[in-house]
Amino acid sequence: MSKLTPAQKRRLARAYSRAASAELAAQRERRRYVRHMREIKEREFKRLRAIALILSLPFVLLLAIVLFLSWYILVIRLLWNPSSVVIIP
Repeated sequence: MSKLTPAQKRRLARAYSRAASAELAAQRERRRYVRHMREIKEREFKRLRAIALILSLPFVLLLAIVLFLSWYILVIRLLWNPSSVVIIP
C-alpha cells in the first residue's frame, strides 16, 4: 500500500473539488433547462387554450340557437295545438 505525499494529496483534493464543482454546474444547468422547457410548455398551452376557445365559440353559439329554437317551436306547437305534441314518458 503506497502512501500519498502532501503534494499528491493536494492534487487529489483539487481533482475532487473540480469534479464536485462540475457536477454542481451540470445539475444547475439541468434545472435551468427543465425550468426553460416548463415555461415553453406553459406558453404553448396558453396559446392552444386561446385557440380552442376561439374555435369553440361558434359551435357553442350554434348549439344555443338550435336549442332555443327547438324549445321555442315546441312551446309554439303546444300553444297552437296541444294534441299535436307527443311527449314520451
